[in-house]
Amino acid sequence: MTATENKDFVQNIMEARSRRDPAPFIAAMADDFVWRIIGSTAWSGEYVGKADVRERLLKPLYAQFTAPSSITPTRILWTPHWSSASCDRQTACKRRGTAPRAASHGLRSDGRLRAHASI
Repeated sequence: MTATENKDFVQNIMEARSRRDPAPFIAAMADDFVWRIIGSTAWSGEYVGKADVRERLLKPLYAQFTAPSSITPTRILWTPHWSSASCDRQTACKRRGTAPRAASHGLRSDGRLRAHASI
């Protein structure tokens, strides 16, 4: 995958996320996808495999939202193997209302998403 193809691949996924559509992101995950959440929160840790990410992270996380979150990229950097997106996230939670938050995502891809790190 060229740098431009990687940029377009990730940009299309992030544009869907800005419309509150997580389907392209989930569909692009490789079966061996790894999601790392850095920090010391209840969600921090490593989720290994698409099934693990969906069951242990996304399913309980999405259950707390009143609607899918909107993740709008503010900057995307890319190479043939890596992309990094700085994003603004808008999430409406059942318990605390709307919570805008900045997030940074690092994605490794080769036509499928292989890894993701959140700060």
